[in-house]
Amino acid sequence: MKLNKTIKYISLIFIVINSLFILNSVILYNINNTTNTILYNNEFDIKNENNIRTSDNDSGWISIWGDTQKLIREYGEEISMDGMGNIYVIGSKIIFEEDSINSSLCLLKYNSSGSLIWERIWIDLEFSAGVNIVVNNTGTSYLVGYTEDSESDDTDICVLSYDPNG
Repeated sequence: MKLNKTIKYISLIFIVINSLFILNSVILYNINNTTNTILYNNEFDIKNENNIRTSDNDSGWISIWGDTQKLIREYGEEISMDGMGNIYVIGSKIIFEEDSINSSLCLLKYNSSGSLIWERIWIDLEFSAGVNIVVNNTGTSYLVGYTEDSESDDTDICVLSYDPNG
């Protein structure tokens, strides 16, 4: 019985992620056909924004989000844009503690100038992570990720939706 449940979860994850990849590609393609390469130094920790530059020094903007503590890491996984030019980034905030590692799913919303509008951190169980995001033209965001509980050895799909105000 547990094997059937596992197969159903894996199938559902596959369907949801593939659907989001397809939707995300279509939305991003229709909004903006250009890209801007970000170059940065090879250090693991970026100390300040001077270590990052865009491929054209007069184009785009740069924003760094996260804690500067050594035992906290933030990772961006996917990015999307709504019809008003706001940027959404989904990822994870990982905290390394003495006897455990905890991860939280995080969502950041920036305006088209690169200013952070709001951030949402979803804390659940021991470990959660964002995998993909789709944002419609009205600014409603749909996130997919997963949660894990090491005590019960249980992993579940996580689907969240936020209105434009978070």
